Amino acid sequence: MNSKQPKKVLEKGGGIKSAIGKKRVFQDVNLATIPKELQKYPNWVNWRLENRDGKLKKIPLDPKTRSDARGKTENWGTSFPKAVNYWKTHKEQVKGIGFVFTNSPFSGIDLDNCRDLQTGAIASWAAEIVAEVDSYTEITPSGGGLHIVLQGDLPPGRRRKGDIEMYQKGHYFTVTGRHLEGTPMTIKPRGKELRRLHSRIFGPVVTAPAIHSVPFKGQRFDLSDSDLIEKAKQAKNGDIFSRLWSGDWSGHYSHSDADYHLCAILAFWTRNDPIWIDRLFRQSGLMRKKWDERRGGKTYGQITVQRMIEKTR
Repeated sequence: MNSKQPKKVLEKGGGIKSAIGKKRVFQDVNLATIPKELQKYPNWVNWRLENRDGKLKKIPLDPKTRSDARGKTENWGTSFPKAVNYWKTHKEQVKGIGFVFTNSPFSGIDLDNCRDLQTGAIASWAAEIVAEVDSYTEITPSGGGLHIVLQGDLPPGRRRKGDIEMYQKGHYFTVTGRHLEGTPMTIKPRGKELRRLHSRIFGPVVTAPAIHSVPFKGQRFDLSDSDLIEKAKQAKNGDIFSRLWSGDWSGHYSHSDADYHLCAILAFWTRNDPIWIDRLFRQSGLMRKKWDERRGGKTYGQITVQRMIEKTR
């Protein structure tokens, strides 16, 4: 696929569609075009739809227990044939299959609200990204977005901005097999392209400034960043944490109010370690330039972390 926007972008394969609100949800999966590279990994799950505050959410299901698998990262995948079989035999409850990126060499780019439901036309901004990455791309279950799957690691930093999301460990993509014509049928190694795109969308990775305003007290957890994040997702307030972590600050008075709330949760899990809180926050979807803006002798981020540490036990 060249760097110019394709004159005509269509979807391959058939499929039954049902109207849900303004978008449609595919009730079928085109198994023939799902890349073999994905099929060989035991990282497959099923998913169901859940109505939350008038919005349909795609909930991943643990293939062993068939329960909500949000927040899980290890030992919750199954083989491609088993996931397909369960979907085929439980279509009333299960809407499709999905792939978990954890413990795989793949990353995913989610482009939302970029495809016209009537004509199939792709928005120019999304077509440019599809052409730049040039790897396997398919249409999402809603019909209004695209998923790009590639081989390569995401750099640290933000994961969500507007209608663009990039994910790797700890996340899954629904898989429809509705291949976007004009894109590769296979998953390509695109680490260099991914890093370049990430930098252009989210800005260069910023090294965290030193934070010494509040001394670290208490015993540090023997956890990696990713382990801590997943534990927070599985907690009682895991849904709130997950939304904040992804950059969704709906339900809060402001973006800054959401910053405080996320830092309060991170303060609890890090046992008030300011450097650790700062490093984790920079990986969240709430991260923005304001975090490093000066407020007198300190940055907005340093002030936010300090306030939350003072209030958190």
